[in-house]
Amino acid sequence: MEIKKVIFICNYAANYGGNFLASLAKLSQNLSIDGIQSIYLFPNIASNKKWEIDLSEYKVIYTEFDESNIEISLKNIIDEHTILHLHFMESLQQLSRLAEFANQYGAKIFFHEHMRRPGFSNYRIKRLVSQIVYNLGGVKRFYHSRLRGIKSIAVSPDVRKDLTKVVPKEQVVLVENAIFTDRLDNFTENSIDSKRHALIMGTDYRRKGVDLAIKAIASSKYVSKIQLDILTHFIDRTEKLIIEDFGEIPNFVNILPVTQNVQDFYHKSFVFLSPSRSEAFGYAVIESAYCGTSVIASDIPGQNVLKVVPYIQWITKEDVDSLASQIDLVYEKEQSQVMLESIENRQFIKEHFAIDNWVTKIKELYTKIK
Repeated sequence: MEIKKVIFICNYAANYGGNFLASLAKLSQNLSIDGIQSIYLFPNIASNKKWEIDLSEYKVIYTEFDESNIEISLKNIIDEHTILHLHFMESLQQLSRLAEFANQYGAKIFFHEHMRRPGFSNYRIKRLVSQIVYNLGGVKRFYHSRLRGIKSIAVSPDVRKDLTKVVPKEQVVLVENAIFTDRLDNFTENSIDSKRHALIMGTDYRRKGVDLAIKAIASSKYVSKIQLDILTHFIDRTEKLIIEDFGEIPNFVNILPVTQNVQDFYHKSFVFLSPSRSEAFGYAVIESAYCGTSVIASDIPGQNVLKVVPYIQWITKEDVDSLASQIDLVYEKEQSQVMLESIENRQFIKEHFAIDNWVTKIKELYTKIK
C-alpha cells in the first residue's frame, strides 16, 4: 500500500493535549518528511480547547462524534491511499461500522486502544458476565469477522490481552506509550516549603486509590511533615468523596486543579503515589520517575509493565500498611541516593519511553500494512 494520508480520528476533548497529542504531533511531523499528509478529526466539544500542542499546520476537522457524522466528514478525503488511525472509540459497534465504511474506499484502519476494556474489567463477576454475553449468539464470531482487517494497537500487555477477546489476536500488536520529555524538562524552581510534598493524581478518585494514599499518610510516622497534593479536574467532587470516606478533609490534604505544568508538581514532590486499583499503562508514573521523583506504585496489570524502570517501589494492591512503610522509607532516604536513582531512571526512560522511539514503531506498523 502506498500511503499518502493518515487521518487521526480522536474521540478526545481533554483540557490538555498532554502526551497523547504530543505523540501524534511528533508522528505527523515525521510523516510530513516522507510526503504523507496528516488530518485530525475531533468531536465538536474539543473545538474550544486551547491545547498546548500546536496542530495549526494540519487540517483539523470538528464534528459530532457519531458514525454518520464521522463518515460524512471522511467521504471527500478518504481513498485507497489512506490510513485511519482511531483513538478512544466508544464501542465495538462504532469500530465495526467505520471498518465497513473504510473498506468501501480501500482504506486501512489502525485501532489504538488506550484503556482497559470496560466490558472486560478486573472485577471478576462483571468480567464473567461480559464474557458469557459476548459469546452468546455468535457475537464474538461476528466481531472477529467484521474486525479481521483492522490492525489493533495496545498500550500495555494487559490491554492487549483485553483486545484479543474482541478482535483476532494475530491482529493485535503491543506499542507502549511514550512521554514528551521536552515538556518535563521545562519546569519552574520551587520555593522552600516547611513540609515535604507527596503527589497523587485524583480525577478518578477510587480507581487511582486516593483514599488509600490518605490512609497511608495518616499512618506515616512523618504525617506532621508531609502534605499530600491531590491533582483533580473535579475539586468539589473530590472534596465530597474524601468527606464521605473520612468525615472531614484531613489537614495534610491539599486538593488542587490539574494544570498544564504538571512537571512543576513532580519536581516539587519527594514522592509520587500511584496505589491504583486499575490502570492501562501509567503515564504519571513514568513522568514523575523521569523528573527525579521517587515513585511508589501498586503491582497491578497495566501499570506493572513499568517494572522495567530501575527504581520504582512496588506494593500489593490496596495494601495501605505497605504503602505507609514505603512512604517512610522514601522520606528517610539520603539525598545522594535519591540523585543516583534519579539519574538512572531518567536515562532508562529516555532510551525506552521517549516519543521518538514510539514514532519509529508506529511508522513501522504503517509500512507493513497490506
